[in-house]
Amino acid sequence: MLTQLRARLDLGMIALVALLCWASGLGTGSWQAVLAATAQLLPLAARRRAPGVVLAVVGAATAVVMGEFKGLVDGTLLALVAFGVAWTMGLERRRHVADRAF
Repeated sequence: MLTQLRARLDLGMIALVALLCWASGLGTGSWQAVLAATAQLLPLAARRRAPGVVLAVVGAATAVVMGEFKGLVDGTLLALVAFGVAWTMGLERRRHVADRAF
């Protein structure tokens, strides 16, 4: 029951992020943009099983997208900051869960 609920929540989150990307015009300009947006969204389905891998794939896809919109240096730096924030949030969440277990 809980597994089904988590799966539905994950799919709902992916759908909402896809809707946000579509509404903002991100990933709708060309086939490369659609491919990059897909590379950012699809790995989110596996985020509970392999969070490190998903973070690396989404971070790389974000770097590519930001590189197109912001330029190579600015886009890569922005993607690295986003990657660092997401990594830190994951570490904090893991620590919080471990603290609550006791």
